[in-house]
Amino acid sequence: MKDQQSPDLAAARLAKAVSSQEKPEERVKSLSTFISGFEPDSIGPVLGLIINDSCRRIEAGLTFLFLMDRSRLSSFNQDWNWPVLFDWFSKTALETAWDLFDRIPSNTQKHVYAKIAMLIEIIYILILDDLLDPDTDLDCSGADIAVRVLKGKEPSSNTFYISLSSFPVSIRKFMKGILSELDFIENIPGQWQFTFGKEMIENYSIGNNLISHKGTGQMSQALAQRNAENLIKRLELLMKALQMFPSGHPSIEPSTESFTSVLSNFLKDNAQVTLSIMGDTVMVNDLRVERKSLGTGGFVRSFSYRKISSISFSPGITGDQIQLFAKIFNRPPVYIAEHGGMARLIELRGLDTISINRFHYELIAEKGDSDRTLARSEVTVEDAIFSELIDRLERGDSIDTLPGKNLGDALKSVLAAAHDDKEEQRGMIARFITALDPSLLEKGLLSNIYVQRGMAWKAIRKIIDSLLRSLSSPDPDVRHRTVGKLQDMVLLAVERGKENSTSQIIESISRTLKREHDPDVLYRAVILTASLMESLLARGNMSIALKAGNILSNLQAMQYPRTELEAARKRSLTEAQRKLDTLSAAEALVPRLLSDDTTISKEAEQLAAILPPDNLVSQLVNIFNEDNRRLRAKAFKILLNMGKRGLSPIHKKLKDIVTAFNSQVDKASFYLPDSDWYTARNMIQVLRDIGSPSSETVLADLCRIPDHRIRRECLLALIKSSNTTAESLALHLISDESSDVSIIALNILTKQAAFNPAYIPKITYAFRKNEQIRPEIMESFSILGIHDQVRDFLLKCINEGESGQLFEDSNLASGAFRILKRYGGDKEQAVLEKLLSNVEGGFFRKSKINRQLLQELKDAVTTLQMSSDVIESEEKKPDDDEITILGVQ
Repeated sequence: MKDQQSPDLAAARLAKAVSSQEKPEERVKSLSTFISGFEPDSIGPVLGLIINDSCRRIEAGLTFLFLMDRSRLSSFNQDWNWPVLFDWFSKTALETAWDLFDRIPSNTQKHVYAKIAMLIEIIYILILDDLLDPDTDLDCSGADIAVRVLKGKEPSSNTFYISLSSFPVSIRKFMKGILSELDFIENIPGQWQFTFGKEMIENYSIGNNLISHKGTGQMSQALAQRNAENLIKRLELLMKALQMFPSGHPSIEPSTESFTSVLSNFLKDNAQVTLSIMGDTVMVNDLRVERKSLGTGGFVRSFSYRKISSISFSPGITGDQIQLFAKIFNRPPVYIAEHGGMARLIELRGLDTISINRFHYELIAEKGDSDRTLARSEVTVEDAIFSELIDRLERGDSIDTLPGKNLGDALKSVLAAAHDDKEEQRGMIARFITALDPSLLEKGLLSNIYVQRGMAWKAIRKIIDSLLRSLSSPDPDVRHRTVGKLQDMVLLAVERGKENSTSQIIESISRTLKREHDPDVLYRAVILTASLMESLLARGNMSIALKAGNILSNLQAMQYPRTELEAARKRSLTEAQRKLDTLSAAEALVPRLLSDDTTISKEAEQLAAILPPDNLVSQLVNIFNEDNRRLRAKAFKILLNMGKRGLSPIHKKLKDIVTAFNSQVDKASFYLPDSDWYTARNMIQVLRDIGSPSSETVLADLCRIPDHRIRRECLLALIKSSNTTAESLALHLISDESSDVSIIALNILTKQAAFNPAYIPKITYAFRKNEQIRPEIMESFSILGIHDQVRDFLLKCINEGESGQLFEDSNLASGAFRILKRYGGDKEQAVLEKLLSNVEGGFFRKSKINRQLLQELKDAVTTLQMSSDVIESEEKKPDDDEITILGVQ
C-alpha cells in the first residue's frame, strides 16, 4: 500500500488518471484502482482535495462525478476496505450526498449526474471569470454541489431548476448571462430551468461538458488529381460517420481506413500533405480539386466557419489520431472559437502529426506586397483599438476620447477583415452596432449569418424572447415577420446545440398554429416547422425532431372551416414534404431505424412515418448490400411496414437500376452486377409482399429485361399485384429460355387451365418448344388430365412413335401412361393396346421402351380394360326380375 505520498501530488495524479480515460466505466475503474492502492486513512485526504477542488479544476470535477456512486465504485475491487473509507467521510457533506444518491432510482441516476456536472460547470465558469470566490462567497465543493442538486426540486427529473436567490446578490447579474449562454430559460423571474434531451443526458452524465473545458515513386498528374479528390471525399465521409455513429462503432473504422489509405499514398512522395482553402477552391498540396467533380461548397464553408485556412498531415499519423482530429473538427464552430481555435485544440490533445493554418495563400499586390488583411491570425493593433472603442461605448464613454486617425484605421482594418469572412471581426462589428444602438442589433444579426455565428447566445436569447412575445400580436403582418425571423433563430439554435431554446420555439409555434387565422402566417409557420425538423434530423437530434414532426402530423389530420386557411394548410404541407425530403435527414435517420436499442428504433420509426419516403427508401435500399444479415432483414421489414407510402420511390429505384443496365448490356452479358441484383431482388420482393396494383406496370416492364432472375421475381410478384397481367405474361414466358422463368409461367397457366381449358393449347405448345421444362409440364398434365385436350395431345405424342418427343425420356412416357391410365377411356385404351401390340411384336424392343416402361404400359392397358368391363356391365339392360324389383312396368 502507498502511504508516503503528498496528498496534493496524489490528488493531481488521481485526477489526471481518471480524466484521461475516454469511457465512463474505465474512469470508474481507474478511480477504484487508484483508491485501492492506498490505505483508507491515506486516500481520505486525497479524495478530500478532489472534493474541495471540484469546481476549481476540471479534472477534479470530472473525478468527483465518478465518486458519487458508492456501490459501482466498490464493485471493481470488492476485497478492499471500502466500509472504512466510507466511514472516513461520516458526518460530512459527502456522506449526506451518498445517502441521498442511494435513494434515487437507478433508472434516473443519470439525471442526477448530469445536473451535478452542469452545476459544477456553471460555478467553474464563475470562478474562472473571477466572479465568485469559492472560499468566501459560496460553499462549492463537489459534495456541496451534489447535496444542492439532490435536495433541489425534482432531482430525478430531466429538468434542472436554478433559483438566482440561492446565489450571492453580487453575481446574479452575471449568472443571468451564463445561464442564458448555457440555454437555460427564465419562465418565472429569478427561476431558470433547463430540460435535458436524451443525447444531453448521456453527454452530461459522464461529464462531457466538463471535458470541453480541459486545458482551456511519382504519381501521374491524372492519378494524383483523382487521389486528391478521393482524399477530400473520404475526409468528408469520415466526418459524417463520426457524426452519425458513437465512438467505437464498427462503421467508423472503414471510413478511417479509407482516408488513411489515400493519405498514405500522398505521404510516400511528400514530406507533408496540406489541404488548403483558396477562395472557394480546395487544394491538396499543389493540386486543385475540381469543383465540378465534388460538391466543395460545404467543405469550404466548414473550414471557413472554423477559421481554418489549411490542415497539414505529417508522416506517422495514425487512424486514432485522424479520428480524434475529426471529432474535434465536428465540434460546433462556436465551441472551437471559445476554446482557442482548432490549432489550440489540436495542440492540447498532442496531435503533433497535424497542424492548422501553418500555410495559407495570400493575394499579392502589384508592387509585390502581400495583403496582410487576408491571412492575419493574431490580434493586430487596429483590432485592439477597435476593441477598446467598443469597451468604452459599452461603458457609456464617448468616442471623442480616441484619436480620429487611429479610429479610422481601426475601422478600415476591421471592415476589410470582416469582408473576407473573418468571424472574429464580424463579431466585433456586431458588438460595435449594439453599443451604438441596441435596436440595430436584431437587424444586423438576422441579415448576416456570419454575425450570427459570432454572437454570444445570451444576446440571441434576448432577441428570441422579444420575438416570442410578438407572436401574440393582433397584427398579422407583425406575426408574419416574426415567424420569418424565428426561423433564422431556431436554425441557429439547432446549429449551436441549444435544445431548450429550440423546444421553446417549437412549443410557441405549435400554439400559434392552433389559433392562427391568417393564411400567410399559417403557411410560414408550417415551413418553419419543416425546416427545423429537417435540420434536427440532419444533426441527429431525434427527440426534438419528433416534436416538430408531431406538429406536422396533427396538421395533416386537421381541416379548417375557412377555405383560404384550408388552402394554405394544404400548400404548406406540400412544401413541407419537399423541404423534409433531404439526403442528410435520411442518412441520419436510417442508422437509428436499424438500431438494436428498441427505444431508439421506435422513435426513429415514428419519425419515418412523418418523413417523405424518397430519400429514406433510397437509403434503406442501400442496406441490402450490407454484409450484416440482421441489418438487411430489418431494412426489408421497415420497407414492408411503410406499405404503399414507399412504393413510388421503390418503383423509381427499380427503373433506374434497369435503365442503367439496359444502356450497358451487350451480347456477352445478360446479368445485372451482383450489388444491383441483390438490391433489385429485395425491392421486388417488397412489392410482392405488399401486393399493390400500382406496382403492376413496373413489374410487367421488368419482365422483359435480359436478366432472367429479374423476370422470375417480377412474375412471382405480379401474381399478387395483378393476376390478370401475370396470366397474360405467362402465355409468353412459358417459352422463356430460362427454366426458372418458364416454370413459374407454367404454374400460373396450370392453375388457370384447371378451370379454363383455353390455356391448355399454350401449355402443349410449350411442351413441343421448351424441352428443358417438359418434366414439369408432364406434372402439370397430371393435374389437367381430366380435360380431353390434354389426353388427345398425349395420344398424338404416342402415335408419333419412337421418333416423337414423348419417348426421348422414359420418365415422360411413364408420366403419360399414368395420366391416361387415370383419366382415359375407350379411345385411350385403343391407342395403348396398339402400342402394346407393337412393342410385344418387337417394334420398340431395341429402341426406347425398357422393361419397366413396358410393365407400366401393360398396367395402364389392364386398368383401362377393367374400367371398360365395369362400364359395360353397368350399361346392360336389366332382366324381368330386375324390372319387378325396381318397380318399373
